[in-house]
Amino acid sequence: MCEVRGVDTASVQKIGEQVFGKNQRVVVYCVPGKKVTDDVPRSPEDTDANVKVVPPYTPEFETAQNWRKEVPKAGRSRPCICPRRRHLP
Repeated sequence: MCEVRGVDTASVQKIGEQVFGKNQRVVVYCVPGKKVTDDVPRSPEDTDANVKVVPPYTPEFETAQNWRKEVPKAGRSRPCICPRRRHLP
């Protein structure tokens, strides 16, 4: 990593002092050797131009779901029942 990007220990320490506070840390693990992870294969450039957007549901289904757009009406209010005071002997 250091050889590829021209980074040395002193420059990493300098940036660390600027970015991190006294009680903040970061741990970096480096594995020497060749990079094994390959990039994701790219799609052809014109792929997005050929995409046809299709609605996920039929118009009939959408019409049948219109009830979901209405706010439910409030139900019947219940009377407040307070406990009665009892006289103890």
